[in-house]
Amino acid sequence: MLTLGVIEKSSSPWASPVVLVPKAAAPGAKPELRFCVDYRGLNPVTRTDSHPIQLFDRLGAAKFLSTFDLTSGYWQIALTEGAKGRSSFSTPDGHYQFRVMPFGLKNAPATFQRLVNGVLAGKDAYCAAYLVDIAVYSYSWEEHVLHLKEVLQALQQAGLTIKAKLDRVPWCTWDT
Repeated sequence: MLTLGVIEKSSSPWASPVVLVPKAAAPGAKPELRFCVDYRGLNPVTRTDSHPIQLFDRLGAAKFLSTFDLTSGYWQIALTEGAKGRSSFSTPDGHYQFRVMPFGLKNAPATFQRLVNGVLAGKDAYCAAYLVDIAVYSYSWEEHVLHLKEVLQALQQAGLTIKAKLDRVPWCTWDT
């Protein structure tokens, strides 16, 4: 994370503990460990940001659906200087703080949803977002191509990146 610029050295008086949590693994596979900071001490003293989380109830009878997953979603939001110190944690290698929004902070979901809603503003008739997941839905193929272009342009203009993954579904064929 230090090499990626996600964290930096810290001199903050705040410090939350680090925990290593096993990731879910396929049966028989060795589970990997996920680095987590336990913000249970910080979250109760944080003022709650009540921003509504949008649901996918608008898809209705759409004929075409594409979904996007924003890459390391929360890490695409820079922390303010004041928030950086509060995000700090200690390891045997030193004391660090996040430069970007980490998982586990009380208001991270609301902050991220507000950002995504702002980026996708005006596209409610064909786009819905739930945190890092974005669905684009349309009633015709021509309309869908246009909607995808508009959503991808908005994400690009905002500097947000999506995971590059194309899944084929049995009932859909793609002409090249």
